[in-house]
Formats: sequence, structure tokens, C-alpha cells
Amino acid sequence: MNLINKFVIGLAQSDPKYGLNKNNKLDEVFDKLKNYNLNFFDTAEIYKNSHNFISKSKDNVKIISKISFKDLNTKNLKKTVNQKIKNILIKNSINKLYAILIHDPLLPLYKKKWKVIHSELKYLKKKGLINKIGISVYNRYELDNILKIFTPDIIQFPLNVFDQSFNDKNYLKSLKQKKIELHARSIFLQGILLTNINNHKYFYKWKNYFSEWESFLMLNKMSKLNGCLRFVLQNKLIDKVVIGLGHKSHLRSFIKELKKIETKKKEYDFSSIEIDDSLLKDPRFWNLKLNNTKKTLKRAV
Repeated sequence: MNLINKFVIGLAQSDPKYGLNKNNKLDEVFDKLKNYNLNFFDTAEIYKNSHNFISKSKDNVKIISKISFKDLNTKNLKKTVNQKIKNILIKNSINKLYAILIHDPLLPLYKKKWKVIHSELKYLKKKGLINKIGISVYNRYELDNILKIFTPDIIQFPLNVFDQSFNDKNYLKSLKQKKIELHARSIFLQGILLTNINNHKYFYKWKNYFSEWESFLMLNKMSKLNGCLRFVLQNKLIDKVVIGLGHKSHLRSFIKELKKIETKKKEYDFSSIEIDDSLLKDPRFWNLKLNNTKKTLKRAV
């Protein structure tokens, strides 16, 4: 199955505070991943338990990790960056990171700080501890400002049927001309595109958007999972797609829908599903009440 090679397993689900589904069983998923040669993982320091799962997939593992400016000690920045990278390598029992991504959209505000950080990351890349240096962004405005400062090896950005701003092929072609690797994340929008919003009262105010999404799926005889996957896979400029799989049943469904997409390669026009409302399409603005506890959900990965 060729399409499966485009996917990176996101480990945000190892953080119990992430997303809508709090009952993930990643150990079950990781027991099955090797059957499909899924050994590319996206993680971050804040995903406290992710290394426990990565250790189950020892053969030819590729890891993308993230660091944030706000976590770095400014007194000895160079040493702090060096130590952070080495800690990631040790924690995950690997010799080299496929990529390190800057997990901070405010990069343009820290030019002096960035100069030191970038210099140290390039040194670690030269030493062979990092393969690529990249950035994780929320929107094109952030990216355009960052590109004025440096050209990353990788850009990771949100892309889903509600948030299609990065689906502009001319824009993506301009990035590819700079030899930038393109990774799409948040293709399920933290799972809300796959769920029934009747179970999540917070989203009722946007029920018209979800009704349009469900009508589109019904008209084209697609499942929600199939629609989300098909939308992002139609864009051939995307190099990798980050997905979260919280249960072995999710993995089975994922494989099943990929087979359907490979069998039926027809392309669909999803443009009518795109929305402009950032309060919905950007999870940083969500303010949910889950399990009687008010929480602001973390960013989609």
C-alpha cells in the first residue's frame, strides 16, 4: 500500500489532556504498527509518555520532535538547546532526529535569541544529530513572517476540510521551490470532524458547518474518516501527513479507508466545506467543558 508511506503517527494522544477523546489505548496501537511498516513518529517534549510507545518500534524509527522558545533558558541558550536535543535522543533511544521543529509562532519577535538557537541547531545538524530543522505553524500569516527570517527544511501546518488555507497549490509550489518539505497535521481537527457534535455541546453554535460536512459526505457516499483522508491525499504537494490513532480499532479503520481510496482514485471538490471562522478551525481558541472541568485545549498536532 503506497499511500501508507505518506503518514506519520502523531503522539499527542499520549498526553491525556489532548483532544476530545481521553480514553486512548496507544499500547494496543503500537503493537500493530509494525505490521504496516508505520515507523515515522511526531512527538514533543510536552507529550510526557510518548517515548514509552516509541520504544516499542525500535527498527528504523524516524522521529520528529519539537522545542519551544518559552522553555529555553536564556542565560546559557546555546548549552540549553544542545542539552535539549541530546535529552530527546536519549529519552527515545535513538542516535539521530529526522527533524526538530520550532514550536513557536512568535519566532519573528525573538531575532537575537533565534540567531543563537539556529546556529546551535545547524551545528548539531552538521554533527549528524539532526537531519532537518523546521517550524510548526498555525497559519500562513505566521509562516510568511518566519520565511523573512530563515528558510526551514520542513514546515508543519494544519490542513483539513474546514481549514483549507494551506491547500493553495500555487502557495505550496512556491514553498517546494525553496526545497521545503511539507507536512500536514490536524487533518481530523482534533477529532471533531470524525465525531457527532451532539455529544459536544460546545460545538452546537457551529452546527450548520457540521451539517454541510455531513451532507457532503452523504452525497458522495463517504465516511467521515474517508473524507478527511481523501481531502488531504488529493494534494500531491504534501510530503507527509500526521495522524493520531488512539485505539487499534482506529488503525483498522484507517487501513480500511486507505484501501478504498487507493481503489477509487476519483478526486472530489471539497471547497464548499471550507470555513472562515477561526474560533472553530483553530483549537487554540476552543474553550470546552469536558468531564465537568473547564479546559482550553492545546494546539492540534
